[in-house]
Amino acid sequence: LLWDMLPDGRKPGGAPANFIYHVAQNGVRGTAVTAVGDDELGRDLVSILADNDVNVAAQVNDYPTGITAVRLDDGGIPEYDVVKGVAWDHIEFTDEVRGLVRGADAICYGTIAAREAWGTRDTIYRMIDAASPDAIRLFDINIRSGFVNKEVITRFLEGATILKINDEELPIVANLFGLDSPGDDIASRQRVMEALAGMFDLDVTILTAGDAYSIVMGRDETSILPTPKVDVVDTVGAGDCSLGGLLCSLMFHPELGWDAHLRASIAAGSSPASAASSSLTAIRSAWNVRLAGCPPACRAAAGIASSIVVTRRADVS
Repeated sequence: LLWDMLPDGRKPGGAPANFIYHVAQNGVRGTAVTAVGDDELGRDLVSILADNDVNVAAQVNDYPTGITAVRLDDGGIPEYDVVKGVAWDHIEFTDEVRGLVRGADAICYGTIAAREAWGTRDTIYRMIDAASPDAIRLFDINIRSGFVNKEVITRFLEGATILKINDEELPIVANLFGLDSPGDDIASRQRVMEALAGMFDLDVTILTAGDAYSIVMGRDETSILPTPKVDVVDTVGAGDCSLGGLLCSLMFHPELGWDAHLRASIAAGSSPASAASSSLTAIRSAWNVRLAGCPPACRAAAGIASSIVVTRRADVS
């Protein structure tokens, strides 16, 4: 959890905050497990998130609260400089975290929080091990600041049921595991996705290709859909919103096929980029169904580090 230092000022950021906010908009209450410093930035961050109904279990330690310098290019695409040696590098696996994970229906994690060889990396490993065997374990690889570690990525893939990766990350991971690097065509990208799914026994592999298309590949079904054309404001947090839409779709409507889940994910991810509609409205349109069939309890765990959501479904009509 951190501050995004944008050209127009600081804003609360980090994948956990973005993800938890958007799943909450879609009827899932979540708690982001993270760490902040004992400083003004940390106190302000937790307070602002609480005021916006983002549940945070924020450990306080002796390191400074995280910040990321964000620059938007001419197309509104963000470039990140993630400062090291900050509080979220030192998240501990406490009894609270253990309890949250054991009760979760899903966990989500990424690589950048494991950039240090101690602290949060070990916490994520223990989080994966503590999760229920039936839990969704969603690995959003989310490569940032050049952090690529084969040991970490292998361990995270071994613990995952779902991999989410983008077109820039796919060749990096392919090279790590001795696979032929994909070209720009869909077929070669699908071959790498299939190979990774086979190597790590993944239930689902998801590829996003920017403004071109997305692919979701399950064990028995593959869906490829174009990215909607929107007037882009900026894309900061759009991926986290998209992932939240996918998880909510899986939880609320497990009976639907991957084409419907992918439509929900794309719709959710497009709405913050365009600032034109709420992700809930977009997801409902993509489903073309109501949420009345939701299971009685939905709990999820998510985030850049070990952001855990333990939640019951909010009533959505």
